[in-house]
Amino acid sequence: MRDQDGDTIMAGTSLSQNPAAIVGSQPTNNNVPYQKDSDGDVTMSESVADDGAFQRFGTLRKYNLDSKHAKRRFPFLRLPGELRNRIYFYILTAKNGRLRYLSPGPYNVALLPPLWVDRPVPMLLNGGVELNQIKYTCRQIYKEARGLELRYNDIAFLERSSTKKASEYFLDFVVYLGPSAKWITNVTIKAQSSARGPDDDDDWHLEPVDRFIAIAGWCKSNPQATVHYFFEDLCYEDVGNKASLWGFLLRAHFISLALRDVDSNLLIPGAITGTKMQNRLRKLRTQVNQFLRNRSGARHTPAQWECSRFRFFPAKKMGRDPDRVVRSVMKRWNEAYPGQTKETRHRIVSHLLEWYQMGF
Repeated sequence: MRDQDGDTIMAGTSLSQNPAAIVGSQPTNNNVPYQKDSDGDVTMSESVADDGAFQRFGTLRKYNLDSKHAKRRFPFLRLPGELRNRIYFYILTAKNGRLRYLSPGPYNVALLPPLWVDRPVPMLLNGGVELNQIKYTCRQIYKEARGLELRYNDIAFLERSSTKKASEYFLDFVVYLGPSAKWITNVTIKAQSSARGPDDDDDWHLEPVDRFIAIAGWCKSNPQATVHYFFEDLCYEDVGNKASLWGFLLRAHFISLALRDVDSNLLIPGAITGTKMQNRLRKLRTQVNQFLRNRSGARHTPAQWECSRFRFFPAKKMGRDPDRVVRSVMKRWNEAYPGQTKETRHRIVSHLLEWYQMGF
């Protein structure tokens, strides 16, 4: 399956409600995908195998995770640690250095959720290949290799469900990482958002800010990580769409107030800032203040969760020809909002280009 950019998406797995995410512990509930027999061997549970959840992995195999004789059975473990680390690097690095996590599945996995290789060919939802398969070789290799793919690849979280957002996938994912979280460096969260027009009068822009604050807090706790959040509300091809344009500007305005304590109302096009829209912006500021009081108490301010490594971007990058983008934006903006001065159009476009390049 491909996303709107033509990238191939690999199916992931949803997190268990009670995953055994700690290395060395064995789950005891009946929903786990494996079980020990009397010889200490580990096999996929029949309940999971029967419902077809793991058929994508091919024939179910029997593994012995007991490391009692691991070094004798696996010459790999007799190699020096430095050499093993180099081998891990080569086999756990995707070709383009990027893994995508997608979690629509109906079944549970008790281990760290697998990340799937981003392949250049179309694949069905159940046709992915887990990158880190070496960890299933034996207990010792599992301890060494579990989560290492996070160190060597960027991670992307994509939104493909009407019931759960990409930011929720990310927050669920990092809960179960434990010490492995320190290996994450670059994260992309790509959200789908419906376009809203300038006359819409609901509170849709309030809904995701709780998650934004949680992500910002995670970034502050993990200073090695950078998170880029991409909105679908605006790409430069759609700048002539007033609903898309307004949705992006309104959300940018709200986030700037709620997360950055910056009043960006000057970025709203003059053509839609009449008396009605000025009242709308005043209401927006009131909502921001009420939101902050409800979520964090009057003593808290945006400065406490401000993090420069958590940034927001429009959906698509400009590519190698930004001048062409500028010409396209100027033309379509003029068509969407005729009557604005050239100076106003240039000011708005400069802000849009800054958002594309630097985020906000």
